[in-house]
Amino acid sequence: MSFSFAKYSSVDSLELVPEKYRPLYVEKEGKFVLMDPVKALAAEFDGVQTQLVSLNQSRKDDNSKDAARRHALNAVKESLSKLGWEPGDDIAEIPALIESKVAELIEANKSGGKIKADIEAITAASNKKIKEVEDAAGKEQQSMLTALTKHMIDGEAARHLALAGATQEGITLLMPQMRVRAKVFRDESGEYNTQVLDEAGSPAFSTKEVGRPMGMGELVEAMKTTFPSAFKSEMMPGTGTKPTQTSSKGTTVAAKPAGEKSSIQKIADGIRSGTYQNR
Repeated sequence: MSFSFAKYSSVDSLELVPEKYRPLYVEKEGKFVLMDPVKALAAEFDGVQTQLVSLNQSRKDDNSKDAARRHALNAVKESLSKLGWEPGDDIAEIPALIESKVAELIEANKSGGKIKADIEAITAASNKKIKEVEDAAGKEQQSMLTALTKHMIDGEAARHLALAGATQEGITLLMPQMRVRAKVFRDESGEYNTQVLDEAGSPAFSTKEVGRPMGMGELVEAMKTTFPSAFKSEMMPGTGTKPTQTSSKGTTVAAKPAGEKSSIQKIADGIRSGTYQNR
């Protein structure tokens, strides 16, 4: 059974929460509650679960429709064969309709050429209707897959960003980058999973273990090095140390004076204007 953040937003014991989600909870007034920065993303995660259930049901419905089409096709072949015609595999209209039309044509027309032309017209109309139904179903399924992809990537990315200590502003800044570097694919068992991509759009591999696909967590680690100011400072508060921040080269520098844009704001402005390049 899938886990619901809405149902377990506040628990008496973390034993009720899957181990991989426990870092998203903090202790408050004798209970463990979901961290404020991830509540909105947790709601998105619950939406993913709903989409998955809907998609699986859609797949079952599609299988039922395919079985019905095959049954109708066999019935059409049998009916038209009785009238002396050998239908092609692309005929999938209601057998009774075609059979009645053929019977009417045989009575009204004694010319085999005329009957053949009318049969071809009926078949073409049937195929056109079937294609319209299938195209509509395909567009609906594609729309569901697009929504599912967004929710799965956002949920997985947000979880790893939160675990890595990203600020709320940092999550907002980095989320578009995470979407570009990930996709959703369907494995051999039919399950949908996320996959990290390299800058060329090909599957990315871990820099820590040869041959192992890169996970979302490792991608976040790389972004933490590239965008350090998008993450919380690890220095303990109350030490009396002058506020500092870490540069992209790993050195510690004094915090920017009031009124001057932060590095996150500068990066965000660069991304929006199209002038920022990730070096």
